[in-house]
Amino acid sequence: MGHPAVRDPHGAEPVSPLHGTASETSRNDDIINSLHWVAAFNHCCKETGFFMVFKCREENAALKDCLTMHYKDPAFFEECKQEYLREKEEFERTGIAKKNRTQKLPTSM
Repeated sequence: MGHPAVRDPHGAEPVSPLHGTASETSRNDDIINSLHWVAAFNHCCKETGFFMVFKCREENAALKDCLTMHYKDPAFFEECKQEYLREKEEFERTGIAKKNRTQKLPTSM
């Protein structure tokens, strides 16, 4: 995997930093604005049930356009990439995945 201090993805490892961290990077005000489209799409799907494929096309298209705009933003991409590399470095250092990293307090009996 390489030295953890090297903060550059390796050629053999495909990097998709947006996959895991884009949803976690809600600090960005533009992403928070996208939540409107997420809510509209969710509401449409819940209301129409099985026919959501046909009836929620407009909401789905708006949501895709909004997300695509953010994914193409170089600053946002770089922020997600750095977050991904920090998480990867932490995993390589500890061997514990982020979802399994919880602080357990000692219990006394």
